[in-house]
Amino acid sequence: MTTHDTTYLILFAANLAFIVTHLYGWLLKWFYKPEAYREHFHELFPAQRSVGVIYLLQLLELPYLLQIGDRDALLYVNAFSLLFFSIQMLIMCEDYFFPGQRKRYRDLWLFLPAAVVMAPLFLQAVKHRNKHRLLSVVSKPRFPSGQPPSLCNYSWQPTAKPIPQSLPGPQEEWHTESVNI
Repeated sequence: MTTHDTTYLILFAANLAFIVTHLYGWLLKWFYKPEAYREHFHELFPAQRSVGVIYLLQLLELPYLLQIGDRDALLYVNAFSLLFFSIQMLIMCEDYFFPGQRKRYRDLWLFLPAAVVMAPLFLQAVKHRNKHRLLSVVSKPRFPSGQPPSLCNYSWQPTAKPIPQSLPGPQEEWHTESVNI
């Protein structure tokens, strides 16, 4: 097993844990009502189901889980998070501060522009480029260089000068290394 395979397995495990945890959170928010609050649950926790929907929306990030390292899937997940979570947070705040005054059908209309924008990104994210690799857990990277892009590339070039044993004084030069950031 190569380093890239190990990296992708770790990313897959982390994303799977993230999605399964959110599925469990959705089940709790949607169905669980403590016995002490059962009679007045909706008055005490008016946004409970809206918070549950935020947990459930994480399931729509599965294309990236199934295609770790795919740029199209990553673009879809990032755009999805930005568009859909902001709308759902608005709905959750309305549920909390103005319970019973919202219309549910209007909420669906709020999601329509984001859904229209996300449809092509979703189709691009789930498109299979390799017919032999059908949603495999460990996928080969699809980056042009074969490596995921890095934010910082460090390179060290040794110098001919020895490293001084004590700090240099004002007349001596500092020992420097070349670092490309």
